[in-house]
Amino acid sequence: NSDGTSPIRSIFNLPTSPARDLTTVESGQMVVNKERAWDTLMLSVFMQLQTSFYDALMRRLHDLGGGGDKQTFIISCLATHSHCTMVQTPVASAGRLLDGQFCGRAMIQHDNSGNVVFVHANL
Repeated sequence: NSDGTSPIRSIFNLPTSPARDLTTVESGQMVVNKERAWDTLMLSVFMQLQTSFYDALMRRLHDLGGGGDKQTFIISCLATHSHCTMVQTPVASAGRLLDGQFCGRAMIQHDNSGNVVFVHANL
């Protein structure tokens, strides 16, 4: 439902309007303290094991990035009231010019300070 009463909000007692909209989670890198985030990790795994049920519900939550297995972690953070930080610098592209056209070959990810920390290169 567009009024914030979707079933997944009720199941996990999520706020009807989060503090900020979330984009799709790009999980090429994650830093997780398993001791502190164990409940979050287990809920995320549970949702992934039940993907046919949860994915359809998550896709309705555009303000939480929609569906997909990568979204289960951020929704689990919210549901378990865990501290979770998303890097604000969007994923960038790297590549080269071929015959005057940009040909992207890599995704570049950043840390919280905007420094490049991960390059996922495609051949």
